[in-house]
Formats: sequence, structure tokens, C-alpha cells
Amino acid sequence: MSEIEPDSRFPTDSFFDPHTVAQSIPAATQYVFALSGGLDSIVLLNALLAPLIARGASCKAVHVHHGLSEHADKWAAHCRFSCDRLSVPVYVEYVRVEASGEGLEAAARKHRYAALQRHASADSVILLGHHLDDQIETTLMRILKDSNVTLLAGMPQQRSISLGVMGSAKIFRPFIHTPRLALEHYAQAHQLDWVEDESNSDLAIMRNNVRHCIRPRLNCLDSTIDQQLIILGERASQLSVFQKNLYQQVRPYVLDEKYASSAALSVQALKGLADSSVAFVLREWLIEHCVPQPSVKIFSRVFNEVILAKQDAQPFLQWGDVQLRRYRGALFIRKSTQQSSAFTCVTQALPVSFVFSKNSFVLSDPDGACMGELCTFNLGEEGQVFWRQQPTLPKLGRILREGKLPPWRWDEYLAVLKHGKLIAIYHSETDCYLLRLEGAPTFLKSPLADLSE
Repeated sequence: MSEIEPDSRFPTDSFFDPHTVAQSIPAATQYVFALSGGLDSIVLLNALLAPLIARGASCKAVHVHHGLSEHADKWAAHCRFSCDRLSVPVYVEYVRVEASGEGLEAAARKHRYAALQRHASADSVILLGHHLDDQIETTLMRILKDSNVTLLAGMPQQRSISLGVMGSAKIFRPFIHTPRLALEHYAQAHQLDWVEDESNSDLAIMRNNVRHCIRPRLNCLDSTIDQQLIILGERASQLSVFQKNLYQQVRPYVLDEKYASSAALSVQALKGLADSSVAFVLREWLIEHCVPQPSVKIFSRVFNEVILAKQDAQPFLQWGDVQLRRYRGALFIRKSTQQSSAFTCVTQALPVSFVFSKNSFVLSDPDGACMGELCTFNLGEEGQVFWRQQPTLPKLGRILREGKLPPWRWDEYLAVLKHGKLIAIYHSETDCYLLRLEGAPTFLKSPLADLSE
């Protein structure tokens, strides 16, 4: 555990007021505290829990146990102790982190956000402890890594995060305008304990190098450098908002109408733009799909190998777990995490109840009997079906192609059969239909398209 010496620059009562900070947090019925056990999240929980409970909202904390440190169990125990003392529920999520193409840090971050999403609902606000110093470091890191000025904006105080068919929750950073020293001062004044991650001193990690080496040296050269970085981040944020608004105006003209549900870009439309405009559209399109920006080298390959490829070619590029694919004159984004796993489906009789879970239908009559009249199966890569006794469906490939569905996305869909006849093709991620024929169960929702014969 860590303690600090008093800092006379910050008066006890006036610098950090929890109630003032709490007023900036959006209203919600539930607040989810991201709790690492470090200084930022411990202050976040202790300072803001009471004001949020006073609103009548429910609160809980989520700690992600990455298993990357020999002290990980102690950190989880400290989080449990801190929450027990405040009588707030805490959930410890155990994850297994493996380095991806983006590195171990990025992989761990994805696990953290996934764990927080599992504990959120459509009316939840997820609270993160990032503070002003984190924001300054982020801007400085992006200066060193990327020449695109709009990416220097740093972390937004608020953004939405998708929960799939459940809708979306909000992510909010209450301390994004509060310096770390203010949090330290609050922790000392309230005798709070927190844990220290030993990896924070590893200078091989870029953020640590910026924090412990680069930023202090810059401050020695110019005491106003932090203020200038804050101003730069704010101006970049304003420019980013302008570009997003501009992209929304351009978007209808660059999307491919054939694949509107996939928000795919038209290669022909891109070819009609200047190179700088293509780069702008691609960057905003990637942001829309919530994928990391590729390097300058990858961007040049997008132009040369994908956009300028032969008309009938189907090239693709990959960075990290993201694939950029071209199919029938359109550009698609696919994340490796979108791939669906095969399953053996349940056959049930009508009348039935309907519950959707993950990639499968659960169909049951009032007694839960299985009588084999209605069944579903998963469509695999290139249209392969997973079924104990694969039905003969000569029209299936044609139906999928006519539905303008790229082959690599066939595994996201379910086929519904009644007495061996295909009656519907259902997209599990968007809760919509590619196809719905006569005889499809009436308890299913309205189709995206009606192709009844």
C-alpha cells in the first residue's frame, strides 16, 4: 500500500470537491465503477459513491484480474476489502490475456472493457478514473506516434459503448479535468490506501517513458508545456468534432447502397475523391466502426493494394485483429472477435416461446418438449452448415449471395428450418432477417427484408 506526504499547494477543502465533480456525471439508473485498486480508481469510488447513491441509482464495482502480475491476487483482495468497507457490491472478473498484434497492453485493455460491458445495461454509466495527467500523456504519446492532428484530442470525457442487442451504455471519465496531485491530496486527507502496479515503472512501456522521462524533461525546458498540450488537445478535439460532422454529410455519398446494413464503402466513390479526402473518409469510417487506426504504412497499402486492385479482385489487409476486405466493389471492416462459433441447435415443437442467447435460438413449448418440427443451425465460413444431419439446401448459397451478404460474414447468421424447409435466415448480431419465407414463426420480430415466394 502507498501513502504520500502532505502537499501544501493544495488546500484541504477547496481544490477537489466530489459533489461538484459528481454533478458533471450523466444521470443513470446504474453506475459501474472500474476498480483497479490504484490511486485513481480508489479515489473515484470513495469520492463519488455517496453522491451517486443519493440520486437513487444502484452502484457496483468491477475489478479485472489479468493474471499478469504476481501481486494480482492481492490487488483483487484489496478491491474486495475497499468495497466491503463501503458496502458496495464488487465483481472480480478473471481473464486470460494473450498478446495480440497490438501488444499485451492493448489486449489487456480490450479484456477490461469487455468485462465492464458484461456488467452494464442500456441505462448504465461506466466510470473510469483517468485524470488530467493521463490526458496530457495521451496527447504527447499521440504526437510521437501519429501525424494526424485530429487524433491528438486524447480521451473523450464521455462516449458510448455498444452492448450488442441490448443497446449501448455510456463511458464517463469524471476526473479528466482533475490533476493527479488533487487525487493524491484527497486520498491523503481521507486516509485511503491503494495498490501500486510495478509495471508502471517499466520504461520499456511507452506511457511510462513519457510519464517518467519525456514529460519531465519538457517541463524543465518550458514550464507551460502541460498547459500547451492541454490547449492542443482541446483544439484537436474541436477539429475532430468538425470532421465528424463533415463526415456525416459526406457519408451517404460514399457508402455502398448494396451493403447499407454493413456500412461498407463504395470503392467507385472513393476513386472519385482526392487522395487527402479518401484518407479523411477512411479514418472517420474506421472510427465509426470502433477499430484502431492503422499505421501510415498500412494506409498506403489500402490505396495501392485494395482500392486500386482489379475490379474482380477480393484483396484484404489486416492489422491487429482488424481486417479490411474488398468484395464486389465495396470495402468492409471485420474484427476477428466477430467470428461465431459452431453449435448444435435445439429442435422444438410449436407453439413455442422464443429466447435469444449468444448465437443460438432456444425454442421450447410450455413443457420444454423437443419434437423436431422447427430447428435452427449456424452458417459457417463460406456457407458451410453445422448440423448432425446436414439438410440439402441447393438454394442456400444463391439466397445468401442475392441477399448481398459477403461470404466471410455467413457465420454470423442462423438458418431456420421447418420440416426440413428453409423458412428464415436470421442475423444474430443485429436481430434482423436476411430472408423470411412463408411459415416463419409469428413470434419472431419483423424481418429486414421479405423475400416470400
